[in-house]
Amino acid sequence: VALGAIDKKGNLSKPLGEQMALMPLEPKYSKALLCSSKYECAEEVLSIVSVISCDMGALFVSPRDKRREAAQARTSLIAPEGDLVTYLHVFAQYKKTGMTKNWCAKHYVSFRALRQAVKVRQQLKRLLSRLKIPISSCGEEYSYACKALLAGFFLNTARRQPNGEYRALSTGQEVRIHPSSVLCRSKPECVIFNELVLTSQKYSAGGKNHLI
Repeated sequence: VALGAIDKKGNLSKPLGEQMALMPLEPKYSKALLCSSKYECAEEVLSIVSVISCDMGALFVSPRDKRREAAQARTSLIAPEGDLVTYLHVFAQYKKTGMTKNWCAKHYVSFRALRQAVKVRQQLKRLLSRLKIPISSCGEEYSYACKALLAGFFLNTARRQPNGEYRALSTGQEVRIHPSSVLCRSKPECVIFNELVLTSQKYSAGGKNHLI
């Protein structure tokens, strides 16, 4: 209901709900994709959603004996805007360099995960075309992609509190940015996240991004 996919009678809304139901994705991903046309960033959101809909835990490879080398090798791929844009950078560079195993090995990125993301993206792009959703690019104007993602992830948002911790806006839970996030040190005022990881502390994990 919150995403606008179901009307007050419990039926799929038209056209949004019916379009979302056709997508083999979690509702938040579907909503973000469908809203991407409004901000002319469907190409970017397609790439981001394709990567995060795969097994994100397997995207980056960090062997115990080479963690420092792995972190250094991925430096050029890190986006200050956050993890979601970092995933976009990884996917774009993977395609630009010919989608080779050598590139993945050099940057400690999973070839298998990215190969699967390519297949998912092709499927989703065909589906958007069938739904007659305009597919365009915002280039490096990542704020537009952030707005489209926020349309689907607005329930997964958190704001920094005066004590430096974060509070999920939808539930009031206190959460922390996961140590693996590129935003762990920058501490932006607001973040959107893909999921919460329950450990001894609650961490926001997966997609995290500074709201612009």
